[in-house]
Amino acid sequence: MTLPQNGAMADEGDVVQAVRPMTETLLRVADAGQELASGTKYPDAGSTAMMELANEQKLQGSAVLGEPIQMAHSMGGVLAFASADHIRNYALSFQSNPVPVYSHLVVARACLDACSVSAWLSEDEIGVVRRAQRALVVRISSAKQLKRSPIPEVKQRGKAIRDQCIAGAAAAGWQCETNWKSDASPEVGGERLPSAKQAISAVLGDDPTDSSSRLGPVL
Repeated sequence: MTLPQNGAMADEGDVVQAVRPMTETLLRVADAGQELASGTKYPDAGSTAMMELANEQKLQGSAVLGEPIQMAHSMGGVLAFASADHIRNYALSFQSNPVPVYSHLVVARACLDACSVSAWLSEDEIGVVRRAQRALVVRISSAKQLKRSPIPEVKQRGKAIRDQCIAGAAAAGWQCETNWKSDASPEVGGERLPSAKQAISAVLGDDPTDSSSRLGPVL
């Protein structure tokens, strides 16, 4: 952005024009992300995802576990779609006046949070067992949010989901710690959600050896 020669701050119209290349790029990214997340109903034949689905019923305790691989793929897709939605609205907020002062930061963080969990759920080459364990971790985490509701029925739903996950983990022979009364991540078979700092750093590709590239701790 170029400031006027007298040193005064650029007006909002100048801001919109200055960031237009960025916003147009972000909108293209959002379009591609939402098309990718919602356009394919089934994985390609021979893909890692399809092989995982084929082996899902071979998991120990699969009758109690349900369909954790399908759940992981579905949740990863929904979160990827949400990330693209946040990117779109971040970009749109800078295409007209008045431009945001603070609210865009909330949307940006929401995008990174959703994207980081999607990436963790969808990490390549972790195998069927770890994918299923991660699905249970995210499901228990969601159940912990439900228990915060003031609505009794919603609280009960959270507890029911928690109990289902505990039973599934037990049937599979996996250790399960829900950390129900704390803010700590649930842990299933050694899998637990990374901290927000770690997850966002991974998504952004932070170089741990280069302090200037470490955006995760800042965001």
